[in-house]
Amino acid sequence: AACMPSTKTKARYREIGERNKDVLILAVLIQEHLIRNRFAEINLSTIHKLDTANRITANFEKIKMEYGSGYIIYHYKFSAARIKKDILLNDREQQIFEWMRWSEEELFKEYDGEIRMGYPERFYHLKRIVVRKP
Repeated sequence: AACMPSTKTKARYREIGERNKDVLILAVLIQEHLIRNRFAEINLSTIHKLDTANRITANFEKIKMEYGSGYIIYHYKFSAARIKKDILLNDREQQIFEWMRWSEEELFKEYDGEIRMGYPERFYHLKRIVVRKP
């Protein structure tokens, strides 16, 4: 059985997540697209089409996929036009937000963070969202 994070850890996840709801929405859009179109490529143009409410369309400059050790990584870079206003989450996104694991790390690439998810046989399970340490 998986260990439940401590109350302090959950509070830290929530604190990071509250500042990065746009990244959570990006992760969910990528996941939903991949589940519907197994092994499909995804780019910002696809994300813009999937973001029908235009909640995050202006927030990202680029995304790039890479295979990690045991998971897929989607690197993301924020655009200069990133809108940091409070973003409303739909019911599914809110459920994911409640259990999402977040971390802040030193990143040495040109990207601002990464979304880690399982391989297709694991149904692209969202494992962790990493954001650049401020």
